[in-house]
This record gives sequence, C-alpha cells and structure tokens, in this order.
Amino acid sequence: MPEAIGVDKIELEIATSDILEAANHLFMANKEWIKIISQGEASCIALSLLLNKKGMENVLVIDERTARMLCENPENLRELMERKLHTTVSMNKERIKELVGCKIIRSSELCVVAFKKGVLGLVNGKTQILDALLYATKYKGCAISFNEIEEIKKVEKAV
Repeated sequence: MPEAIGVDKIELEIATSDILEAANHLFMANKEWIKIISQGEASCIALSLLLNKKGMENVLVIDERTARMLCENPENLRELMERKLHTTVSMNKERIKELVGCKIIRSSELCVVAFKKGVLGLVNGKTQILDALLYATKYKGCAISFNEIEEIKKVEKAV
C-alpha cells in the first residue's frame, strides 16, 4: 500500500510502467530489445525513485545481479551481457537517466548489518553464525561470490 507512505497508487503505477519501458528498451542485441526486469522489480525501483523525489531516503534490497547493475552501472551490465551472449549489445543512453538514483544493497549486506547490530539475538559462535548467514543468502539466490563472502568474514574478524 503505497498510500501508507505518501505515494499515490496511480502515480506508482505510472512510474512503474515508465521504469519497465525504459529498462526493457535500454539494451539491444541482434536488432531485438533485451528484457531486463520484471514488473515487480520495476515497481520497487519506481517506488524508491518516487520516495527520493519526496525527500524520503530509502534503500532497496535487491539480490538479483541484473536489476542491481541496471541501477548502479548500466555500462558494466552491457559489457556483461556482451560476454554472456557472445554478441554486440548496444545501449540507449537516453534511457539511463530514468533508471539511476536508487541506493541498493543485497540481502547478504543486510544480514551483516543485522548481525553486527545484534538484531538477530545470536551471540554464541559468532564466526559460524556469520558464515551461515552469508552462505544461506548465497544459496537462496543472493548474487554474492565465494570471494566476497570470504572478504566479509576477514573484515568482520578484524573488527
């Protein structure tokens, strides 16, 4: 219910449609547009951008790499798609400005913050708990590499 946070439902639907259109008409390969995001991802991005316009700071938690890269670094996403598709991918740079501006973290990062703040209520075996949290997020769909997990564990041990 977007109304609960001061966002008109119709305004959100229009913004979602605009984001969906922009994102799915941003990259082209073999003379066809590449569908990048779904309605659900578009609505989250749209809501974040609308809240930004209202001066309400917010952070999206998105695990899916493509949606994250779309908002954070579309050029890197284009390069990644070229490598994966083994073809040239062009980018409609006019549409990029419609998609940037969201602050995004992954669920693994959210878990680290919750762990550090003691929100989880788990205190015994801290190293194993952090390890379990990070691997659980990875195996449940978070786009985090094994190297990133090991780096987070090293940083947390040093603190």
